[in-house]
Amino acid sequence: MVVTDLLWYGTRSCLKDISETGDPLAAISQYYLNERPSDPRTYGTSFQRYEQIKELANDYEVDGIISARLLLCDIFAYEQDDFARYAKENNLPHLKLEIEYNLTGIGQLKTRVQAFQETLEEK
Repeated sequence: MVVTDLLWYGTRSCLKDISETGDPLAAISQYYLNERPSDPRTYGTSFQRYEQIKELANDYEVDGIISARLLLCDIFAYEQDDFARYAKENNLPHLKLEIEYNLTGIGQLKTRVQAFQETLEEK
């Protein structure tokens, strides 16, 4: 069961409340430019994102984290490898997936996710 995410149009878009006092345009700008979790393509912001993932994992009591990236997306490849190291250092169970645009490898993905789920149940 997916309990939370850090997708661009998922939890990331509503992780914090926007201030309702003062100028609404300034409050929205403040949120989008300074408070909203950054995207992996923004250099130097990975630690902040990883801490948010760790906080979400604690808040929602997740058993494991799955990171999925599209093949040939180099920016997310670096991010995924860095997060894998961070997850290991912080004892966060993590499954790293590489997916394609089409569903030709769906059987293999299901097998990997099921195996990951079984390892979580053993703990």
